[in-house]
Amino acid sequence: MAQSKVKHKTAFPGVRYREHPTRKHGAVNKDRYYTIRYKVDGKDREEGVGWASEGKTPEKAYDILRLIKDNIRNGTGPQSYEELRAENRASDIRKKVQEEEEEKRRITFGTFFEETYFPKAESYKKETTIHSERGYYKKWVSPIFKDIALIN
Repeated sequence: MAQSKVKHKTAFPGVRYREHPTRKHGAVNKDRYYTIRYKVDGKDREEGVGWASEGKTPEKAYDILRLIKDNIRNGTGPQSYEELRAENRASDIRKKVQEEEEEKRRITFGTFFEETYFPKAESYKKETTIHSERGYYKKWVSPIFKDIALIN
């Protein structure tokens, strides 16, 4: 079934929506897809922001529109919603990498030995060797190195 192309105005200038003919949001309301309209270099531009069922609202769309217009006016930052999404994805990736690095820094020598080294060593070393290594680790290595981070 074809989606409705009729665009409706909202209380927020530059924010419009269209209703999906069959998809519902809530008990009886048709799902709405919000778009923003603005000018860049004298040309009209319209970009989709998202569906109401995915948490988008006219207020959120208007906030995005104001940010983009401010960036266009100041010549800084993302100048379209597409650029804003790309910047947010890049930021999320940087944040994830940073969190992974922080997690690596939290791994101590003791954690590595107990959770990684010994279980792997048990698969290919003799039982007597493992027993000896555990004893050396417990008596000599652990008291000094157990809480030192592997990566600084």
